[in-house]
Amino acid sequence: MTASELTIGRLDPVHPDRSALRLCVAPLTRPDGCRGRSRQWSLLRCGFHVLVVCTGGTGEQRIDVETYPVRAGTVLWLRPGLVHSPAPEVEGTAVCFTTELADDVSRLVPGVLWQLAGEDARDVAGHVALLAEEYRRYAFDPTGPELAHGDAMLEHLLAAMLLRLGQVEPVVGDRRGCTNQLAARFLALVDERYAELHSAEQYAAALHCSVRTLARACVDAGGSTPKEIIDSRRTVEARRLLSFTDLSVQAIGRRLGFDDAANFGRFFARTVGVTPGAYRAHS
Repeated sequence: MTASELTIGRLDPVHPDRSALRLCVAPLTRPDGCRGRSRQWSLLRCGFHVLVVCTGGTGEQRIDVETYPVRAGTVLWLRPGLVHSPAPEVEGTAVCFTTELADDVSRLVPGVLWQLAGEDARDVAGHVALLAEEYRRYAFDPTGPELAHGDAMLEHLLAAMLLRLGQVEPVVGDRRGCTNQLAARFLALVDERYAELHSAEQYAAALHCSVRTLARACVDAGGSTPKEIIDSRRTVEARRLLSFTDLSVQAIGRRLGFDDAANFGRFFARTVGVTPGAYRAHS
């Protein structure tokens, strides 16, 4: 499939049951769920988290430029901003939630894909089943005193499920899992402003700290310098745009903050190892 044949759709939170809940737990086959909303697109970028827990069947999930097999026991965490294909046609549960609902916990669980087995699979399945049942009660049962503080209960059940998942080593990790608060704020800011801020000095000023303090936080959290993280984020976006759109190399460079196409080409070749044109030809 060529870049011009791919369409990246944008899904933002639209809660099918209670708009203020910031959480939806449903079978993957639910017709008004994310899969139904995304059928017209080849690729998606969601403005919320999608946790796919597969219990049966087989399929494939494309995440950015990689494709991963999905089978019973696979858990996928499709975080906001990732480019990915719609959820595969498998059996299981989708847990969708906003960043605000589980922002702190999500930083403690740095993963994109897990393959669970044995006790880990049973425990996570139990957490998902309890979350799904309490969600059903709160979203669909008649309102009454027995449902008081049900939203708080769901938030805590979601956190417990994610933390249990975080006790398992992921098959595919994610750099956004970070317990250092300054580093976490930096990573979030890079995701938000990578196209306009390109130096450690700019980010340190925005975060009201020194470059040295920022560098120490980043190295302590993940072993990378601020510059390496900034360049990595710009490179990821460049690869996405080269793979998934028919934008010109010059236009992609401008989106990433490069005034000159030659400078973008040199940057991409340094970080990826090939020119933008060569990368697109083989993606």
